[in-house]
Amino acid sequence: MSDIIFKNELDNLSSNSKIKVIYVIRDEEVSNCEKGFISAEIIKKYAPKDEKYSIFASGPNGMLDYLNSEISKLNIANKYFRIERSPETLNLENKEFTIKIHCENEVFSIKAMQSETILNALERSNLLIRSKCHLGGCGYCRSKILKGEIKTTKLNKQAEIDKKFNYFHPCCSYPVSDLEIEVYKY
Repeated sequence: MSDIIFKNELDNLSSNSKIKVIYVIRDEEVSNCEKGFISAEIIKKYAPKDEKYSIFASGPNGMLDYLNSEISKLNIANKYFRIERSPETLNLENKEFTIKIHCENEVFSIKAMQSETILNALERSNLLIRSKCHLGGCGYCRSKILKGEIKTTKLNKQAEIDKKFNYFHPCCSYPVSDLEIEVYKY
């Protein structure tokens, strides 16, 4: 259990009665942990029976793909399942780009790594825009590309008409060139 990332922080979170942290260890038997993969069965075992709950997951894409198929067995709305997906399948490099940002009659310039989402780069630079799901599904962070190129994860649920007119979701988009974008605070 000593190699669990952020274990102390997660244990502190679980002391809050609204948050339940369950450790699932794939290969070994560890007391007070589940063994195997995160499955619909394990989630049902610990989830509240008669109230809504959210699931937050972060990890390698293979694990998240498997978990996504398990979540579909639970019949819960997508807004209650939040994941942070690794960009590893996008073949991104560790390059740095400049993003010129137009936001409510102001113009900013920030640096962004190709390996981080545009939303993460904005937040790291203290430029907070409207956002909710951080996955590409809700569309709340919808912004516009004025110049440049991006790659998006397969979680991007953007409408085809938005793509046609250069709108994008910064939460699931990675820069692959210098960019000029328009974002919205509210």
